[in-house]
Amino acid sequence: MTVDIVSSLISIGAITTVMGLWMIAASLVRGEANTEQLRIWGLSCLVFGIAYALFASRDAIPLLWSLIVGNLFFALGYGGFGLAIAGLLERRFPFTVVLVGVLVCTAALYATEIARGDSSWRVLILAAVTIAPWTVSTLQCTAEWRRRPAPHILAMSLAFMAMILVSLSRVANAAVRGEFGYQGLPTGPGYLLGTHILLISPVLLTVGFFLLCAERTQETIRKLADTDPLTGILNRRSVLLVASNRLASARRRNEAFSCVAFDLDELKAFNDSFGHAAGDRAILHLTGLVAGAVRAEDLFGRLGGDEFVVFTPFADLDDAVALAERFRESTDREPLDLDGLPLTITASFGVASLQPDDESPLDLLHRADQALYEAKASGGNAVRPAGRGSGST
Repeated sequence: MTVDIVSSLISIGAITTVMGLWMIAASLVRGEANTEQLRIWGLSCLVFGIAYALFASRDAIPLLWSLIVGNLFFALGYGGFGLAIAGLLERRFPFTVVLVGVLVCTAALYATEIARGDSSWRVLILAAVTIAPWTVSTLQCTAEWRRRPAPHILAMSLAFMAMILVSLSRVANAAVRGEFGYQGLPTGPGYLLGTHILLISPVLLTVGFFLLCAERTQETIRKLADTDPLTGILNRRSVLLVASNRLASARRRNEAFSCVAFDLDELKAFNDSFGHAAGDRAILHLTGLVAGAVRAEDLFGRLGGDEFVVFTPFADLDDAVALAERFRESTDREPLDLDGLPLTITASFGVASLQPDDESPLDLLHRADQALYEAKASGGNAVRPAGRGSGST
C-alpha cells in the first residue's frame, strides 16, 4: 500500500483553509470571546493552506515557490499559532525573534537552493526554519500544563514535541549519512509516519486550540459569576461559599477565624450631594484601600450596595480588630479625589470571631453586623468588636 503525499497535501490544505475561514468568521461575531486569538489562528490556518498548495504543486511550479515560499509560509503559520496560544494563555511570545529566525533560515535556503543551486544543506535548513516557533510553543504549552494540568494542553505539548523530534531525527539521520540533502532523508515507514505527523499537526493543534478557547470561555463565565461587576472582588455568594470551607477547616483544626463587616458612613447623603456615579467612585475608593491592606489569606467580598466583609482565617478577635483599625485609618488618611475635590470617606466596622456554636459564616456575619450598627450609632468612623461593650473608635 502506497501513500500519495500530494493528495494528502491537497486534502489537509483544504481542511486547514476551511478551518481558517470558519475561525475568522467566528472572530467577527459580536460578543465572541478570544476574538483576537481566533483571528490570528484563522489567518495562520489560511497561511498553512497556501503552503500546502505550494508543496502539492512542486512539480508544476518553480522551486522558488514550492520550496522557498512554501516553507516560509509553513514556518509563519506556526509562528502565528504560537502567538495565538501565548495570547490565550496570557503569556509573552517573542514573535520578533521567531520572525527574524525564520527569515534568516529562509534567506539561507534561497541562497543555497536558488542562487547556488546547491541542495546539499536542505534537511538542516528546513529543520532550522521551524525549530524556533515549535520550541517556543512547546515551552508555552508545557509551562501552562505544569500550572494547570489538562489533557488538551498536554496533547498540544506532545504534538509540538513530536514535530521537533521528527525534525531532529531527520537531521540526525542525515548527519550519520554525512549528507544533508535529499539523500540524507530516511526512507521507509518511519519517514512516512514523520511526514504525516508534520502534515496533520495543524489540524490536530486546531482541535486543541478550540478546546483551550472553550476552557478560557468557561473560566470567564465562572469569574463573572464569582465576582462583583463594579469592584472586581468576590460577590456575596462566592465569598460566603469560600468562607464556609475555610470556617469548616478552622473548626477541624481548632484555629482562629474572624469576620469584619463594614460599610461607608452616610452614603445616601453623599449620593444626594454628588450623585450616584460619585457614590460608585466612593465604593471603588474604599475597595481599593481595603484591598491594599488585607492579608494574602483573607477573603474580601462585597455583600451588596456599600456593604463589605473580610473573613480572616487564623485571626482571633484582637487580630481582626487590629486589621479593621488599619482599614479605618487608611480611609482617614487617603481622601477620595473627586475631580480635584478631596473628600474624606469614612467607614464603620464591626468585628466578630468564631464561637463554638457557629455553624456557618452567616453566624459570624450576623454578630459583626450588630457590632457595625453599634459603631454607626456611636457616630461612625469606628471599629466595634462584638460582645465588648463600647469597643474602640
